[in-house]
Amino acid sequence: MALMRKKLRNCVGEKSSSDAGRQVYQALQPSAQEVAQWCATSCALFQLILAENLFGAGKITSTT
Repeated sequence: MALMRKKLRNCVGEKSSSDAGRQVYQALQPSAQEVAQWCATSCALFQLILAENLFGAGKITSTT
């Protein structure tokens, strides 16, 4: 859903001259819930990658 919304936003464009165009663009903006979900997912993935890298680095240094 969010991907389709992004594609539609790109088609409509932020600088639409008509009021209807601006209303459509605003309606296609992500909701606060979608933004919060994206942030939580991104943060969780970053923490997982960081933990794996730190664990991997610890493994390498402890075996050498």
